[in-house]
Order: sequence, then structure tokens, then C-alpha cells
Amino acid sequence: MKKTGKLTKDQLGFSEPQNAPLYQKPPFYYRGLECITVYYETVEQEALALLPEGLELATPPTVSIRFFRAPFTNLGAYDAALVQLRCLWDGKPKGFVCYQIVTTDAAMAAGREIWGYPKKLGHVEFGKENELFTAVVRRPREIRLCTATIRPEQPLSEEEIAALSAQGGPPVCLKVIPSAVEGEGPSLVQLIESAGSIDIKEQWRGPGSFHFDDPSPVDPWYRLAVSRFIGSYYSIYDSVLALGSVLKTY
Repeated sequence: MKKTGKLTKDQLGFSEPQNAPLYQKPPFYYRGLECITVYYETVEQEALALLPEGLELATPPTVSIRFFRAPFTNLGAYDAALVQLRCLWDGKPKGFVCYQIVTTDAAMAAGREIWGYPKKLGHVEFGKENELFTAVVRRPREIRLCTATIRPEQPLSEEEIAALSAQGGPPVCLKVIPSAVEGEGPSLVQLIESAGSIDIKEQWRGPGSFHFDDPSPVDPWYRLAVSRFIGSYYSIYDSVLALGSVLKTY
């Protein structure tokens, strides 16, 4: 007599392993995030090479790199850095996420599997010495990908915070699910917009710097080279990351 498994679809958890999910269903709540953000203009052709079909590159081609420390989330505490390109979808501003480094497995898996955030495990280090705040990304630890610094000097008004946030728009990612069959293309390719909210408690501007350190062919962030540095900001905020919407299925 054959004996077959008893696990059915309705018994599955939100993520794998099926009886011990790595992460729960969103929304994910973030409290007391500290963030350093730098903005700069980059090389148009390199930006276009990373931008999926259907997204229009903003003019001038602008990159934002955000380094944040999340001391409390219901996904677990972690640090992260992500690279975004300003772009437009149907004339509305968006931020296409090109690269991202996070420091925990749950944050990496949830971001990749749900929204398509291009997350990898790595090291994001923050420092505060005298009046300077710093952020460094390493992957692996021996390879220093980039460094940012800021001296927070002037708080932004509520109007300035709103204007700066509106320029970037919500994040969008390219979700790619490979096929398990030899010779076939991806099983799924979708352009996904994240949903959620950001409540900025305070935001500061000040003199800062950003540069790429060790060029890595495995993590080629350096190809989005700095052609003109725009500015740097330090902020403290709460955030909610919720399920999003599919803009396009390729």
C-alpha cells in the first residue's frame, strides 16, 4: 500500500521551510532607523544599461545611495546599503534599486523573494567620530566597495523634507525567478513597486563625501561612477514596508 505525503498547499507557511518559515507575511515595521544618503550624477550609458525596459531614466541621470541601520524591525535588526537610480514610470518618479547589501539572512530572503530587491549578504559599517558620521560597505570583509561621510549641520524644514522625498518616488525592483529546466529562460520576470510609508523624524544636510574604493567585478557598483556630487543627508525615521504592485510582467 502506497503511503503519500500529507502536506497540502493550505498548510504551508508564508515562506520556507514550510514548518519553520524564515520570515512572516509583511508588513515589516521599522523603528528608529538612522540613515546616511548621498546623491550624485552618474554616466548616462552605464545607468541605461541597468534600467529595465519601460522605465525612463531621469535627467540628469541621478544615483542615490542609502546606508541605514535598523535597530528594531519585526524582521530582525539589520544594517543595509542600497543603490537607486532616479527614473520615471508613466511620467511618475520612481527609484529603481540596482544593488543592495544587507547583514541578515531573513532580510535578504524576504526582500529578494517578495519584491525582487537585489539583496546580497555583506557588511555595512557605521561610525561616529567627533562631528563626522561615516558608512562603509564591504563584500567580502576584505573588499571595501564604497565609503560615505557627512557632517550634519542644518536641519531641513518639513517642506524641504517633503520636496526631497517626492523627487525619488517609491522603490521599484526587477524580480527574476530562474527556471529549474535546462535551456529555459526565467520562469518569472516582473517589475514590482513596493508599498509602505516613511515617517521622517528629523533630517539634516551638511558637507560630505562619497567615493568607490576597491572595484569588484562581482559587485560592480563602481560602474555608476560619480560625475558630479550633489549632496549628503543624515536622517532618523520610522518606516513600514508592505506588499506592493506589479507594474509589468516581461
